[in-house]
Amino acid sequence: MEQGGMRKAVNDWGKLLARVAILGISTQILLGIFWMLMNFTAYQEFGESRFLQKVQESLICDEYTGILYPLLMRMFSGMGAVLPVPAHCLLYGLQILVAAGAAYYFLLGFSVVRKKAWLEKLWLTLALLTFPTAAQCHLAVLPISLASSLFLASAGVLLRAWQGEEEGAKTQEGMERRFCWNRPAARLAWFGLLWLLETLLMPEYYLFGAVLVLLYVGRMFSKSFYVVVIAAVFLSVIPLISSLTVQEGAYGRMRNTLEAAALRRFAWEHLADDYPDWPRELQEALSQEDITKMSAHPAQIPWVLGNVVDAPLGKEKAREIYGRLAKTVGKHRWQENAKEILGDTIAYALAPAAQLFFLAGKGQDTYTGMNYEIMRAKTPRLTSVFVKYGDGCLVGSLFLGEVLAFFAFFEEDQRSKKIWLRKGLCCIAPLLVMILFYVFRAGGSMDEKNVLPVTAAWTTCCLLVICKTMEEKKQKGERGE
Repeated sequence: MEQGGMRKAVNDWGKLLARVAILGISTQILLGIFWMLMNFTAYQEFGESRFLQKVQESLICDEYTGILYPLLMRMFSGMGAVLPVPAHCLLYGLQILVAAGAAYYFLLGFSVVRKKAWLEKLWLTLALLTFPTAAQCHLAVLPISLASSLFLASAGVLLRAWQGEEEGAKTQEGMERRFCWNRPAARLAWFGLLWLLETLLMPEYYLFGAVLVLLYVGRMFSKSFYVVVIAAVFLSVIPLISSLTVQEGAYGRMRNTLEAAALRRFAWEHLADDYPDWPRELQEALSQEDITKMSAHPAQIPWVLGNVVDAPLGKEKAREIYGRLAKTVGKHRWQENAKEILGDTIAYALAPAAQLFFLAGKGQDTYTGMNYEIMRAKTPRLTSVFVKYGDGCLVGSLFLGEVLAFFAFFEEDQRSKKIWLRKGLCCIAPLLVMILFYVFRAGGSMDEKNVLPVTAAWTTCCLLVICKTMEEKKQKGERGE
């Protein structure tokens, strides 16, 4: 009797928390749609957007820049010259459409979402489109929106690989069965196309996409030898295609090497203070003006060192110099570096909460404040309400989602628990690689836009828990419990 009463109390609390979360997310959706409508014609002045305008003219890309986005910019510039619509608005329209399609496809990878009515699916899709960081990226001349959307679509393909273990997986929608999209090799081909496009948008997505592919191959290894063969082809061909579009050092930045990343990660904050420890070649190459520029902001380091070290001394010599300095500084500043790396990792992993924290003037210097000022250029009051409410809502929904997840997990059978845990691990593995990549690539320049898929994953967790809770409520109502 006591156990039954406790279970009823848990169910009642779960329903209440789910309703609160639904109300909060619905308000965020409305704010997000309103913000996007008000800012659709605005051009956000990111430094990278100005740089991409330069790349668009020449279509020469260095190893940090993908060729596909400048090509799209050039195409829409041509269309904008004919149509009475600014080129960047056409680009925004494409980014929103791709994001909506990818979010819908990704969410349908979960059986609990496929059971929902179309209006509920629309609500879930809008929730992924309208949290503040996503809204800003979709209305920006930056490749992160398209790359993240294609990454979500790739994750949707991976999720479908697990459907054979789920109840009801055999009732896949007819379109997928008709075109054989549920066959391992066919799915991997779709995977490869998305992976290639992601890599041509942002080169680092080759690494993130590779994690998803390896997870898929690991799942399907025992079922199809062709999956392994096709995956091996993609692993080798995609970087080859990407390299054909790259001219190393084309814009004077540091070469994208492990040693250069180690220098930016371990030595950036006290680079000038460690002048006595610098290799002699570096001391001779840098002027006082160069040192002042690098000390002003870590984003200046790749440009300064690229021009005065990589260009005249060559890639291999530059790698040797950067490696020696990173090793020397890392030895006597390891405690500071460990603290900063941990802080960046937590900030990226909990990006919505970190954004509120940094906007309150706490913590280290990041790109958060600059992103916020760029975002509020046209509608300052609306942006302030949207960002603070949207991030606050997501943080609150995460808390409620954790409580609801505990309630739901408490009542699941062992088989269902294993399936949920596997899907959770599938999501965590590539996101963890993404977080560690951006943490290691640069110190002092934490930018929540980089990990847009991480925030989307948190939002998805909340949405899935809400769906699960409301589905159980409906089933119990039908049974008259």
